[in-house]
Amino acid sequence: MRKPIVTIVALMAVLVLSTSIAFADEITFRKVPWKSDYQTTMNALNDMDVSWRNPRDKLGILIADEVITSLDKPELDYPCICFVESRNCDTKVAGYDVNEVSLYFAYTPNGDGEIDHDVDNTAFYMACYKISTDESGYPATIRDLKKKLSDLYGTPKEVDMSDDCNATTKDYYQWKGSNNTFVYLNGEPNDVWKYFYVRIWYGTSEGDTLIRNAEKTQEELGSKKLREGGSDGL
Repeated sequence: MRKPIVTIVALMAVLVLSTSIAFADEITFRKVPWKSDYQTTMNALNDMDVSWRNPRDKLGILIADEVITSLDKPELDYPCICFVESRNCDTKVAGYDVNEVSLYFAYTPNGDGEIDHDVDNTAFYMACYKISTDESGYPATIRDLKKKLSDLYGTPKEVDMSDDCNATTKDYYQWKGSNNTFVYLNGEPNDVWKYFYVRIWYGTSEGDTLIRNAEKTQEELGSKKLREGGSDGL
């Protein structure tokens, strides 16, 4: 019963401690600076042919969890991520129709040092394109995107997911840029409907620090409110 936990920890370590040679330049998502706030980011992406859903809160899932297994962390009492995805998307990437675009922001402290879940107090740290393909077209899609990304960012590091019973990804490649930036390419099969999702993730690993800081700030605020509540009724 302990193997899945050990495997997940090992995979997270691979993400963070990979020794692959980093691409010399910083990797960005459509040239938007990382840690931009929500409105600045959305303004910079207004040239995309996308209509967006309203942003919503999400529990603090670290990058490795989100990319590989989408594990939830129910022990957290407060959401610390602002998450927005496309409602309608008519965008192509590398010649492929994009089904969905997702943007991830970590909440940041306001002027009073509190997490107020206001989109003005956010920092952009990750984005994802989702592309669908049928089973027969999947291998060619992965090969093509891997080549195109390698032409831009160099030789990727491949992560072997074959022995992980929790992994939903069939193929997994990662490229690293300067300033803790990255691109991940992975494929997720759906055995029931026989289609595959291919995802291209862009981000900065500093997002993990932003998420942890938001968690810590919210936990400290919650503890403070409990202390200030007094002992009446005990």
